[in-house]
Amino acid sequence: MGAANQQATPVSYYIKLFICIMFLFFFNKLVPAWGGITDTGMASIGIFIGLVLMIVFNFGLIPSSLIAIFAVVHSGFLNGTDVIGQTIGNGSTVQLFFTFSICNSLIQTGAGAFIAKWMLSRRVIQGRPMVFCFVLLLAGWLSGPFMGSAGLVLIYTIMDYINDTLGYEKDSDFNMMTRIGLQSAGMIGMAFLPFKGVTLAIFTSIAGALESVGIETNYAYYMLGGAVIALLYCFAFLMAMRYLFRVDLGRLEALDITRMEGMSDLKITRPQVYSIVFSMAAILYTVVQLFLPRGAFQEYFSGITLWLWAALMMSVLALLRYKGKPVVEPEQMMEKIMWGVVLATVAPFCIEYCETLGVNGSFICLALISAAMFAFLTMAAVGPEPLLLSQEPFVKKPGYIWSHGLPVLVMGVLVIWTVSTVGAYVF
Repeated sequence: MGAANQQATPVSYYIKLFICIMFLFFFNKLVPAWGGITDTGMASIGIFIGLVLMIVFNFGLIPSSLIAIFAVVHSGFLNGTDVIGQTIGNGSTVQLFFTFSICNSLIQTGAGAFIAKWMLSRRVIQGRPMVFCFVLLLAGWLSGPFMGSAGLVLIYTIMDYINDTLGYEKDSDFNMMTRIGLQSAGMIGMAFLPFKGVTLAIFTSIAGALESVGIETNYAYYMLGGAVIALLYCFAFLMAMRYLFRVDLGRLEALDITRMEGMSDLKITRPQVYSIVFSMAAILYTVVQLFLPRGAFQEYFSGITLWLWAALMMSVLALLRYKGKPVVEPEQMMEKIMWGVVLATVAPFCIEYCETLGVNGSFICLALISAAMFAFLTMAAVGPEPLLLSQEPFVKKPGYIWSHGLPVLVMGVLVIWTVSTVGAYVF
């Protein structure tokens, strides 16, 4: 009982947080203006006091500062774009930082791995080879944006179990083709969220260049196109695997993946739930904007801007407690930002291309990033590629990746080109 009490978050924590929130957002509502101070002036006084209290009460400098910035925008004194313009200067870059950080919580809490395991352990796909393989490829795709390289390691561990259970040889077409599919799907997945690594560098440079001439990119369109590419690619790869390369999938009828250690009785933890909810809330900001009717709330919501909304979601997530400890550490969520690649520049031709043809720049970003991340034929293709090519069957059969991977590469490029082109002209 004593140990449980030590793990619980003290009531005083929430009382202090409540006091800070009252100062940040409601001071001008509760305290009347005096001496010629305007309502906005009263709000700024409350924000200043609230920020100081959050820091004094040890709520953390990052979440305290970000919530205070949100309070400034909420007061109506500035909007999200104005705040960035008067401080860092480039809204596109900053919003990628914070959106990446909130999505990184999925890795920090293990929520991404849970989602993949949950998908593969559904009873409805057990004993159905084609359906199981399709879901397995989708899990491989999810490993890119939500699990990173560790996700591919998890997926390959599942492949090892399948081979051992069903008696597939390491150099069998089933094992080698499936691993090519998982690796390539994972690389496409890395392009789905333009908030991390090389994807971050390419998207930032293109979006910033387009923004400088008045062409805005829309994350909702970008991610919608990325999801369509993933579904079409996984389906096309499965069809090629089954009917072009004639891979034997019959043994999968006897597979019950839930018997694998760690795949049964899956239970999601509270931090994982929080991480999924707040990450999805951050990602869906631009999607919600597309459906809001014009009016005061739409103007207010748009004025927050994506960077500040993602920063708010990250801050709230960092302030939540589970067993007396923060659900996530904001410093850890932000430490994996590759600041060096953010400074990289590509793609000045995109500006003229979009201006001349009048096409949607979001899909041009999607095409370039997806194509760049899709390379998988050589060790130097993309960062995680050695995870595939260093495996024993590919070392023994170095030509396999070319004989079986090259047709898949062409097929994937066609899928990316088709979806991006249609999206660029339709939206």
